Amino acid sequence: MHFAFLLGLGCPLEYRLPQLSTGRHSYQQMGQGFHGFDLRGPGEWTCQQFLNSSLPRVQVATAIAAWGLDYVVLTSVDRDDLPDHGSGHFARTISLLKQKTEGRLLVEALLPDFQGRKESVAEVVSSGLDVFAHNIETVERLQGVVRDRRANWAQSLGVLRTAKELGARVTKTSIMLGCGETQDEVVDAFRQLRANDVDVVTLGQYMRPTKKHMAVEDYVTPEAFAVYQALAESMGFAYVASGPMVRSSYRAGEFYLTNMLRKGQRQEVQQHEAAAAAAAAAAAPSAASMGAPQ
Repeated sequence: MHFAFLLGLGCPLEYRLPQLSTGRHSYQQMGQGFHGFDLRGPGEWTCQQFLNSSLPRVQVATAIAAWGLDYVVLTSVDRDDLPDHGSGHFARTISLLKQKTEGRLLVEALLPDFQGRKESVAEVVSSGLDVFAHNIETVERLQGVVRDRRANWAQSLGVLRTAKELGARVTKTSIMLGCGETQDEVVDAFRQLRANDVDVVTLGQYMRPTKKHMAVEDYVTPEAFAVYQALAESMGFAYVASGPMVRSSYRAGEFYLTNMLRKGQRQEVQQHEAAAAAAAAAAAPSAASMGAPQ
């Protein structure tokens, strides 16, 4: 049976009900709570939990492999309390998932910024991950208003750029609208994301989690979301999802990414087979000449 699990246990921005027969699943690991930005609200959304060194990731990998899914999204609360900020846990979980499904399962991870540590980014990228997702959340000017003080625009862009440079197949980010941004600022964000080789962007309406959090500045119309989608697509993103109810782990986007990644896998196999055939053909004359009578 294929089903989707609610992304982010207790996440106040999660609005979707579980979807049956979608072949996808979202799983939050390394603790319960709210993941990502703080919106200048209280800190109760983060619950730091002790990580067993092996049992949680083995349980996750074994369970997901048994479900027969084709696409899974992994996320977590921020774990700045750990020396590697959780990158090792992510990497080993992804490697186990790939191993237990013989590479068939496509894995997306919605990741923190690891405080910009290149070693942490490299560890996750080299694990077999298919989609490296990290959310910039809002435009550059509003970073200090919307996000936790430890996060910033340059650091997030650097993480996405580093992931791509280290070999991430697909990089992905998300922007919330309705926080007081202007259209020019959103378009500038698109330009900077493309300059850093980000492949996928999703845009959704910011919804206030509680009255203690930042208020919604404006509700963006569906027509404005459509304009943003057209602008982003014209700038070369591989995929854009834009709408009031869109969130970073957007199901329609995963269907597209599945097809794109599968196509890439087939091309890699074809290239490998072509190279092997060329090598065999090149070796054949040498073998024949060695066996020819002198």
